[in-house]
Amino acid sequence: MTEKTKKKPAKKSCLEGAAPAKKKPPIKKPKDADNPIKQKAWVTHYVKTYNATRASLLIGVPHRSSRTFGCNMMKKATVLEMIQEFEDALEEDAIVTRSEVLHGLKLEAYQAFDSSDRIAAWGKLGKFLGMERLDIKLSGEVHLHFDDEDANA
Repeated sequence: MTEKTKKKPAKKSCLEGAAPAKKKPPIKKPKDADNPIKQKAWVTHYVKTYNATRASLLIGVPHRSSRTFGCNMMKKATVLEMIQEFEDALEEDAIVTRSEVLHGLKLEAYQAFDSSDRIAAWGKLGKFLGMERLDIKLSGEVHLHFDDEDANA
């Protein structure tokens, strides 16, 4: 055989001799999905963000399974009840009653140090109580009469 006709050895594949590719472990159902403490923590974060995946991440669920975990939580009746209770409690805290508004405005109207603050509070009280009407329509004629004494002054 001549040098030109000699076969060259086959090139090795880039995978030969290399470590086998790592396989990703399968996504497992997150532990503690039925744990009431974990559920309450999840609900607390869910009501703040209204994002099930984000709430899952915030309670420590791994990124790969956070979406599944959040979806599973939204299917649980106990979790949905907790969300409703939590939202009801938030609404009660957020609502200000008419009497509280009136009381606050009255305090401001009587106790404000700055006169402009007092005047503004009285104006808001009047508006709140319906004393301020901007839609008053006048009809008829208006006659003005000046006395001579007023004109000279």
